Amino acid sequence: MHKTHFFLFATLMTCQAEAQDPSYRSPSGTSFAKVVPGGTTILPNGRHLTPVGERLYTGDDLWNAVPSPDGKLIIGFCDPGIVIYPSDSTTAKSSSYRIPWRNAAFCGVFTKDGSKLITSSGDAGHGIQIFETSPWYKPATKRLEELEQEPAMTIKADDEGPMTNRTGAYTQVNFPMPKVLFDNTDFDYPAYNIARVDWFVEDLEEYRTKHDKNIPKFINVTLCNDHGAAPNAKNGFPFVASYMADNDLALGKIIAYLSSQPEWKKMAIFVTQDDSGGDNDSIDRHRSYVLCISPWAKRGNVTHEHTSIMSIIKTIYGLFDLGPNNLFDATASDLSDMFTSVPDFTPYKYVPVDARVFKPEDTFDPTDPKFERRRKEGPVVKMDDPDFVEWLRNR
Repeated sequence: MHKTHFFLFATLMTCQAEAQDPSYRSPSGTSFAKVVPGGTTILPNGRHLTPVGERLYTGDDLWNAVPSPDGKLIIGFCDPGIVIYPSDSTTAKSSSYRIPWRNAAFCGVFTKDGSKLITSSGDAGHGIQIFETSPWYKPATKRLEELEQEPAMTIKADDEGPMTNRTGAYTQVNFPMPKVLFDNTDFDYPAYNIARVDWFVEDLEEYRTKHDKNIPKFINVTLCNDHGAAPNAKNGFPFVASYMADNDLALGKIIAYLSSQPEWKKMAIFVTQDDSGGDNDSIDRHRSYVLCISPWAKRGNVTHEHTSIMSIIKTIYGLFDLGPNNLFDATASDLSDMFTSVPDFTPYKYVPVDARVFKPEDTFDPTDPKFERRRKEGPVVKMDDPDFVEWLRNR
């Protein structure tokens, strides 16, 4: 079962969000996303699209399409895997290849000469995989001919791994990071345990003492236990719902803490999922949500504006008086409909969790109550170790 992650954005508001130019609002308004073959389709971001030309069939949920540098291949990333259209596959009745690959990420890039396709395995957990493209140029014999092709190279990237003790699992990362992000990332943060709240508070208070009683103007917190896992009563999660209860409690405690800080009067917090998890709802399986928590937010209000992840990004940029980063956030609807000019500075209080579902104390390791041993643990190989990187290059 694929559940979801929470991403929490705490942003110090430097100005009140103003209503944007109507020309930059979603043209679909409150209409739901829908596909109209031959007509006007409403995309998940609220924009309109009228397809032109023939339709190429892939599989459920085509997430991305990438052309090869020579223009002779089109690569489609969808739920069942990677679909390859050779140069003669230009009509709906044409043949194509498919490499079965569940839970792959919906992104990839060709090398400059087009001889290789570099992809991310996403939730499959295999890291970065590199495919030779030469077998893809011969005509396929079926509409979706299965192609059993192993990647030419796999670079181990991220793996949540088993929860080896009650404090959770490490997520190893092998992706480049800007230095400013690397220098401001907590690599000890236990994303899979209620202790992450205590660590978050501890880190923030430590930052405050070192920065003239100030806190960062932007904070990104990941709360991952809503991803879910099999019941594990021994480690304090007797039900699948126990992971959700843990996550809700962590979010509630963080909000209660932040709303009691002096910066609360100029703070906005956005909470959303990293994806919808493919859990169908009554309208569309891609739908998700965003919570706006702030003294300047309309409490108890449900907005019906057509928004997306880029709406959050656009609103954050707006609060910092920054311009758009690309076309996606430039044309997205912002979240100004969630705000009011009449603030309510009342701090929040978290609601205790139902002890029948989840007991935080049951997730703590009695042999390491302060997580001192856990903080010293780490991956066997440091992913930025020059010797390790050189070994990868020479494999």
